[in-house]
Amino acid sequence: EVSSWSVFGGLEYAFTERLTLGAEARYTEEDKDIFYLVVGTDPAVAGTVVTETVSDTTFTYPTWTLFGTYELRDDTRVYGRIGTGFRAGGFNRDARDIEGPAGDVVIVPDEYDEERALSYETGLKTTWFDGALLLNGAVYFVEYDDFLANTNNGLRGVDRVQYVANFGDAELYGAEVESQYRVRDFIGNAALNLSANLAYTE
Repeated sequence: EVSSWSVFGGLEYAFTERLTLGAEARYTEEDKDIFYLVVGTDPAVAGTVVTETVSDTTFTYPTWTLFGTYELRDDTRVYGRIGTGFRAGGFNRDARDIEGPAGDVVIVPDEYDEERALSYETGLKTTWFDGALLLNGAVYFVEYDDFLANTNNGLRGVDRVQYVANFGDAELYGAEVESQYRVRDFIGNAALNLSANLAYTE
């Protein structure tokens, strides 16, 4: 069971005809409850609780963004953004502790925390041929805290469990170029749009 609410707002102000700056903020709160029960049905273990997960957790996510654009000329503008984001925390439904082949206990955690990110982006947006051609480019960089990923407990057969976990810090950066060309009066009043996109991420 999940219940959530959020409040958000933003402000944008044109300091000159060409320079605009703005900010946005959001606060989100999610309450997540889980009751998950697995009971054995084989006659030898009928009624035995195999695994049980009961939890009630509240996650809170304050985020913000700062942005700005500057028009170099009527058909060209540069922009920049700095902002935070998140992916929600949650529960591993099939959480359990299993004895591994070496006698050690392999633990699947009951829950995982939210993933948080701080991102930076700057780019250029241009138009050509009286607006028929759009050509944009951008570079970006993202820093992650408590990066979320799918993994497993390393066991085999019926004891193998897939789950989600936080893997610490991570970084991502990349660049992107996109274009769109509008062929006017293609057939009567119809128009043909040709698009292309090239991106690199690491």
